[in-house]
Parts: sequence; C-alpha cells; structure tokens
Amino acid sequence: MPSKPARIIFTACVCILSLTGFVARGQTSTATLSGTVTDPSEGNIPNAIVRAESPETGLKREVRTDESGHYSINFLPVGRYAVTVEAAGFKIMRVQDVVLEIGQTRTLDFKLDVGGVQEVVEVADSAPPLDRTSPVIGTVIQPAQLKNLPLNGRNWAGLMLLAPGAINTG
Repeated sequence: MPSKPARIIFTACVCILSLTGFVARGQTSTATLSGTVTDPSEGNIPNAIVRAESPETGLKREVRTDESGHYSINFLPVGRYAVTVEAAGFKIMRVQDVVLEIGQTRTLDFKLDVGGVQEVVEVADSAPPLDRTSPVIGTVIQPAQLKNLPLNGRNWAGLMLLAPGAINTG
C-alpha cells in the first residue's frame, strides 16, 4: 500500500493530466469550410463535388455533398483558397480568394445555374460574412495593426482595442 503523500501526488498528477487534455482540444490551427449547394429553385443538389484548392501551397481537398446538399471540409490549414463546385447538368461555379483564418468555421453556400458542364461562373469573394455556426466573437490581429500601435507605453491590453467586442474585466 503506497504512503499517503504518494497517493496525493499520484491523484494530483492524474487531475493535471486530465485537465490539460481538455485545454489542448480547444486550441486549433485549422479552419472549416461548410455550406449548402442548391439549384435556382432552392432545391438541394446531392452528390455535387466541392473542391478547395490553395494556390499558395497546392493543397487540394475534395468532398461530395450529402443527400440534403450539405458539405463540410474540416481541418483546412489557414490561408487563401479557390473553391469550385460542379454537378451534372449545372454550370461550374468557382469562388476565388476565400480567406480562412485560425479556428474559423466559414459558411459558403452555392446556388448553381442550370447549364452545360463547359460553362464556368467566376465569383470574387467579398468581405467574410457573419459566422452563423458559432456565437463566439473573435478576430485575428494583423501584423500591420501591431506596427501601428504607439511605442511609448505599449501594453498587451492595447490589443483589446483592435478586437470588436473585447471587454477588459480587470
């Protein structure tokens, strides 16, 4: 039978190790791209091919939509992507410059037009839409924003002014 201090140390180590597992799961360096593919009458398109390609790294990921037209591409490294959707009997649609940031779940819905397979519709991506999948308010602070902070009295708390919805609780 181990001594009482040995049991206390063992119990403390087990508690610490179990808690670090939960903390590590909350941290991510990837993003998710998901959405729905529909036809002009808002009907879902099953088995459509959704392809995300990074021109910077050459990474290509491809998934097919399910019966309800939904797709999800998980664990995409952060960066800029070109997303292409194609389905039999519909025009191919391509969206350029889709930017994914750390921990982001980006919803990108597609409405395909009926047409020949040879026709391609190019769309330039606009400002990122509101994240409809999470109530979390977050932002990525860009290097240019850091460089514009005043040098005199620079403090980490000044970064909170750059993040919308950030609150200093003291």
